[in-house]
This record gives sequence, C-alpha cells and structure tokens, in this order.
Amino acid sequence: MKTLIFGEGYTGSRLKKLIPNSRSTELPELCTGDQIPFDFNASHTWSNLPDFDQAIITFKMADKNLAERFATLLKDRKTILLSSARNLKNSKADEIISEQSPLKNSARSQAESFFEQQAIFLYLGLIWGPERLPEKWISEGRIKNGNKFINFINVEDLCKIIVHFLDSNINSDSFLVSDGLPLRWSEVMNDSELPCSETGLESRRFNTEKLQKSLPAKFVFTRP
Repeated sequence: MKTLIFGEGYTGSRLKKLIPNSRSTELPELCTGDQIPFDFNASHTWSNLPDFDQAIITFKMADKNLAERFATLLKDRKTILLSSARNLKNSKADEIISEQSPLKNSARSQAESFFEQQAIFLYLGLIWGPERLPEKWISEGRIKNGNKFINFINVEDLCKIIVHFLDSNINSDSFLVSDGLPLRWSEVMNDSELPCSETGLESRRFNTEKLQKSLPAKFVFTRP
C-alpha cells in the first residue's frame, strides 16, 4: 500500500519514518529531498500528487470549496484526518466531552464536513514529545491558569494510533484522542507555582473510552 502523508510537520515527519512505502507533501517553497510540492490552498499544485492508496491529512483546512474538491479527490482512498478537539463544543467549564459532542460552526468544521462519510476523524488533544515538553511551556510562562484541564497525547503514541487505524477495517468514524487522563496544569508539575483562577469553556475533559476500546489491549499510553 502506498501512503501519502499530507504535511511533514511535527507528526507527519515521524509518521513518514514509521510507515513503509510512504511519502509526504510540503509547501512548494519549503520542499527538500523527496517531498512532494503541494499546497492545499493552491489547487494548481494538486497535479503534483503521485499515485497513492491511502492518505493521512495533518494540516488544517478552512476553505469549503477547496475541501469539497479535495474530498472528491480522496474519495476512493482510505483517509485519516487529524482534526482538533477544539472543534467540539462544551457548554460549561471542566465539562466531559466525547465524540458525540456537537461540533462548532467554524470554518474548519465546515470544511472537514465533506470528509464525514469517507474518513476516520481523530480529534486530538495537546500533542507533546521531544522539543514540545509541558514543563518547558510552564517554565516559559506560557501557561496562565493552573486550574485549566488539559488532555495530552504523546506524539509517538499518536503515530502508533494512526498506523493502527490504517491497518484496521474501519473506513469512516471519529475518535477523541488523548491518553485518557485529564490533568490540571497545576498537576503536571507539582512543584510549579502556577497562578490559579476560575476556568472557562477552554477547560474540558475528554472521554476516550471509544478510542481505548478500539486499540489493542496491550496498548500503553506515554504520560507526561
């Protein structure tokens, strides 16, 4: 099977090393080596795409017209779409959300809607790993509220999950992806003196039961 990874960023670059017979795309002005020059927002670059059997979309789409055309292009190929859990609504602070939670009426959600019947949606929590460490974000003062819940997913775990679904018989479904252990930022580093205030709608907890039931029983998550 030939796999095309759309986007060779933090996750895409690791997937490329993990998946045999895979290639990746990069913006034309950034292309190096065997990367394929492709820009979703410049449809004239779509003709650069090689033959492939399955696709992993790692970039954000916001243009509905282009998204509809892109979905048609990928219609007969197994597709995994990496989305953001921020697309899912909650109505109160610290609420538990799941795949059944309603979607926000955002440009991204509208664009991704064209893939609903033909792709596996992975709604991602906060990706962490090498060069993206929670303790570094805290030390840099980027975390403003220690009471906010955060839902982590390690980049290596994410890649394994993607490969698992590529190899599965599932062709269209949605999964909320994190390690299943929501933490308040103040719990990430117990010795950190983070300011703590009342949380708002940005603080949610993920119900990942559906994901965990779909993974091998021996799958173990990496936690911060």
